Amino acid sequence: MKNQIKSLFLVILFAGISNVVWGQASTEGREFWVALNMTTGTGGTDHSPFICITTQHQGGSYTITNPADASFTPITGMIPPTGYIKITASTSPTAGQIDLNKWYPVGMTAQTASNQIKNTGLKITTTVDCSVFAGNRLPQSFDAANILPITALQMDYLTQDYPGYDHENKGGGYPVTTILATENNTRVTILPSSAVLNSTGTAPITKTLNAGQVLYLTGDNRATLSGTSVTSDKKIAVFTGVNNTDVPGPVSARDHLYEQNMPTDYWGTHFVVTRSMKKDANRIRVTASNNGTEIILDGMSLTTINAGETYEFELCEEVMRTEEGYTKASAEGRGTEYYLDGEAHYLETSCPCAVYSYDVSENYYIKKNGTSERDPNSAGDPAMVWISPLEQQLSKVTFGVMNTDQTPTHYVNIITPTEGAASLAVREIKMNGGQVVYGNNLVQPTDVKPVPAKPEYSYARIKLMDNAESVYTITSDIGFIAHVYGSGNKESYAYSCGSAAVQQGVKVNNKTFTDGYRSDEKYCFGEMMTFDANVGTDEITRVDWSFGDGTTEYYGQTTTSHSYTSPGWYDVTAALYGHQVCTSESDQYLGSVSFSFRIVRPDTVFGSVIPKCISLDEYKSDPARWDDSIAHPQIKEVHEHCYDTVKLNYIIYNRETEEYRDTIVGRDIAYGYDGTPYYASQDVVEVYKNAAGCDHFVRYYVKVITCLDITVNNNPATQHVCPGEDFSVSYTKNKGDIEGMATLKIPGTQDKEIYISNDNIKDAWLTIPVSEMTKPGVYKAQLQIKDENCGDLLKFDIDFKIYYPQDIFSLKYNNVLAVYANGYGGNTYGNFTSFQWYHNGALIPGATSAVYHTDAPFKPGDTYYVELSDGVATPLPACPLTIPQDVEDYNVNKAPSAEKKLINRHMYIVIDNRMYDAYGLRVK
Repeated sequence: MKNQIKSLFLVILFAGISNVVWGQASTEGREFWVALNMTTGTGGTDHSPFICITTQHQGGSYTITNPADASFTPITGMIPPTGYIKITASTSPTAGQIDLNKWYPVGMTAQTASNQIKNTGLKITTTVDCSVFAGNRLPQSFDAANILPITALQMDYLTQDYPGYDHENKGGGYPVTTILATENNTRVTILPSSAVLNSTGTAPITKTLNAGQVLYLTGDNRATLSGTSVTSDKKIAVFTGVNNTDVPGPVSARDHLYEQNMPTDYWGTHFVVTRSMKKDANRIRVTASNNGTEIILDGMSLTTINAGETYEFELCEEVMRTEEGYTKASAEGRGTEYYLDGEAHYLETSCPCAVYSYDVSENYYIKKNGTSERDPNSAGDPAMVWISPLEQQLSKVTFGVMNTDQTPTHYVNIITPTEGAASLAVREIKMNGGQVVYGNNLVQPTDVKPVPAKPEYSYARIKLMDNAESVYTITSDIGFIAHVYGSGNKESYAYSCGSAAVQQGVKVNNKTFTDGYRSDEKYCFGEMMTFDANVGTDEITRVDWSFGDGTTEYYGQTTTSHSYTSPGWYDVTAALYGHQVCTSESDQYLGSVSFSFRIVRPDTVFGSVIPKCISLDEYKSDPARWDDSIAHPQIKEVHEHCYDTVKLNYIIYNRETEEYRDTIVGRDIAYGYDGTPYYASQDVVEVYKNAAGCDHFVRYYVKVITCLDITVNNNPATQHVCPGEDFSVSYTKNKGDIEGMATLKIPGTQDKEIYISNDNIKDAWLTIPVSEMTKPGVYKAQLQIKDENCGDLLKFDIDFKIYYPQDIFSLKYNNVLAVYANGYGGNTYGNFTSFQWYHNGALIPGATSAVYHTDAPFKPGDTYYVELSDGVATPLPACPLTIPQDVEDYNVNKAPSAEKKLINRHMYIVIDNRMYDAYGLRVK
């Protein structure tokens, strides 16, 4: 396979990236696609996967969608800098959680889901470059995967997994492959390496998927799908693993495995494999992409395998262990032909391969030294991790660990060129007051050891913080690869820390130039520069060099040197010849690399203008000083790496400016100069950029005039009083201010001032003072209220009645009520022409004379009143009379001989031959 590997920076979690060693590469992205493998829990069915997002930038936001499920509610949130945000999933999600039913086929097993398409793929988009990590977790079952950005996804994959195994046979062990489409109408072709459940054995499978749709494939119990070919016509993401397995089996403890597979474009040929700390052993599996791939370990040829085949060997604590777990694994066909002790080994392959490391089950070696004592290194469940090729080294990466109640210990294994081992550093990083703070270097000189079979490389195994979701950075002056892992009592996880895939290129003074690259770097006149064409996996045997200044070297060496005698831009071309990986030709043309850079004179002066803004506070503290700085630009000399070359920075000072504008006035709402609405009075400062690019502050006052909003209830049906009484009306005040006192105007009377509170209140009561008015009648008053802010005069009608006084009629006898005759009893209201009596509020039919009587005495507590009319004004009631408790005592003279007589329809009282009318007046 010709090395056409694209620039890629495979960083799993918390990737904070500086420059990589081999070109421009980054797994940071703004679009990611993630699906979960089918899993089986060993401690319950509470599936609780999660997604972690991190950025090296100053934070941003994320959105999670499910393009295949229109009912999925997008999840959004903020991403903190130098840390991570964790988004969990649940079948009963709360705000900000992922609905697990829309990310995983809940209720299905690995067996029933096989060859099924489900709408369970998630798309993650961010507003800044980020890295994404996914954890697939059930109780006591955990593994993690790096999630590649869409820019790193490809269309050609060969899978690798571990054979399933369940030593207690609690659900079986089934290899799983999960395929997620990123675009609609994606045609996927699968060539299974072994039988797929719910399909036709190993027959090819072709499916068409839309964006967000997931195809689940499951192999037979205890089988493997390693070497399965997955190709498509559009970008896809492929995840592999096992729903449940012991490694190597049949021993405790079991776990599921979960990893995102790397496209074949990113495979390599040189690796260093290491053992995990606190583990009995690691199984290393190598999958080939080409026929006739030779596997060489520590310089010794182990075997040759063909495309899609996988070879497995073991790194263990001791060679030829005889403990129970080892014996059982061999008996079950889970042994291997090759076991190695030691902590690190050098692996070569003649063609690009995929290499994965598998942590073994915690009880692989059950006994220690033939006794019942448990091996102290036997910790944690199986886990799966991609081992990055040595061709893909980084110079800096930031990562984090995921702590759980079962996985409290964490480690990182690092490989680095020995020449740069002294610069290797692992530091915990934190945020303090918005600043990144780096802790002490966790790498001690004694931690870094040469790889025995390849001393040009060194390795380090570093323990990280216990019981903490900490964030770390790894740096090296030369380069490194690394992976992170954690283990506990019931579960483990592992994921790649990162790698930088390489393109064919040329290193100039140890900086990689790929084809078409134009560098801003300046090289010095007369400097001897080194050119090295050994970039990539091809073996370069000779180079035709053209240095762009007329100098050429045909049949030149792969590494050479050259200096330029005049400044300027130079275009360099290197035509490459040699042995391409996986071909038999040793001197074939491999293509050319063309790039450009600039040569400058040692005494060349570069000028640049650096504008700086002075804050208003700085300027006002010393105007004279800053006026002088503004009038006289400063020059700052910066010496560069090349001889006495000088760069002159002309620092131009400008200042922030401000202006004051008139007050903006509005009723109820006012709009600022930038169109912002304001609903309350306030000082306003708007910020713009002035011509110098500095802040320009516009200051003004917004005065919001709130007009009076008040309502007064006018209900004539209830607004009536007896002479000498006041009454109340309800009102509601919503906003605004009242100027002074309200005025009550009643025709024919003097105006009255009434106080109304300026408090905003609903359904309050206001007293209308009419007690000094004693003349009965119907009145129309008006309440006038002045709006203090808006100047309006608000007018409210208040209609009311003053009734006749109660004493206009009287209880004369215990069964007689009589209206005083005109002129009698102080009656000065005029001549009444009609009468209508009421009992307990109800009209008494026929009771239409000035006198009302009953045969029986009135009942104490009953009420009576009479409605009177003089034939001109509106009829008005008299205020009611309540019959007193001593009503029986009411008689003219209280004489037993009193006699009542009705003469000509008039009631008379006869006492001892004297006659009295109903009013008590003697009749002659």
